[in-house]
Amino acid sequence: MLTASLRGRERRLYGAALAVAPPARDAWWVVLAFRRAVRDAVRGESKGLVDDLAARLERAFDRRPASAPLDRGLAWLADAHDMPRACFDAQLEAAAWDLDARRYHTEDALLRYAVRASGSVAILAACAMGRRRQTFLERAVDLGVALELTRVASSVLADGGRGRVYLPIEWLEEAGVDVDRFVAHAAASAALSTAIARVASLAERFYLRADGGLADVPHLYRPLVRSARWLGVAELRGLAETGFDAGRSPPASPLRTGAILLRALRAGVGERGSERASRLQGGVALIDAAAR
Repeated sequence: MLTASLRGRERRLYGAALAVAPPARDAWWVVLAFRRAVRDAVRGESKGLVDDLAARLERAFDRRPASAPLDRGLAWLADAHDMPRACFDAQLEAAAWDLDARRYHTEDALLRYAVRASGSVAILAACAMGRRRQTFLERAVDLGVALELTRVASSVLADGGRGRVYLPIEWLEEAGVDVDRFVAHAAASAALSTAIARVASLAERFYLRADGGLADVPHLYRPLVRSARWLGVAELRGLAETGFDAGRSPPASPLRTGAILLRALRAGVGERGSERASRLQGGVALIDAAAR
């Protein structure tokens, strides 16, 4: 049931799950199905669905799951894999912020959101791989944050049309963007492009931080992790080619995508063992909940 739901409604996530080696695949199905349910709640503008997911999550981690496949899968993750519930709660918190159309005034505020929305998922992926060392989890969070910042940079107009602004308000005001006017009528502008470029640059920095953990990813999973990293970087470079114009979608080139996927089969120059870097304060509690 979980696999059929992902295959029919989220093909990209389904394809990612198929690429995960069997030892972690079952756990990854459940993690992705929960992420899918959270996304559905946000896209449907339904706070009720978020509250329902929170209640289902609590019952599952109390080993009292409902009969639905997702609920039983969550209970199995709690039981067999000792997955940190805090990482699921963090996704629900990010969803609540989405539905409240919370604005992020500073870079740090945006990073706290990115940790909850995607850094949490990266921690769960690391746990599914059997990697729980603190330094490795820190680098996993860096990759999750980089991917979320890439999404933010690529979706400014779509988000603005829903009344959501993820770009730091400080950056928008410094660039000369009237935030309230943008929310009322989301449109591309040179000032907006300046702020988008700053988010893209921030994402690039987190991709580079994440490279410090690639050598510690189990061999079975390295191509998948590298693919996520390089596809994200390619998306940022596509944005750069448009001049970070929010009104122009960078073309998806099958040739470029294929080259990236081939590149993911071999180690990159920057791959090395996990190194210590400044910790993201928003991720400390989640990492501590998962670390062993």
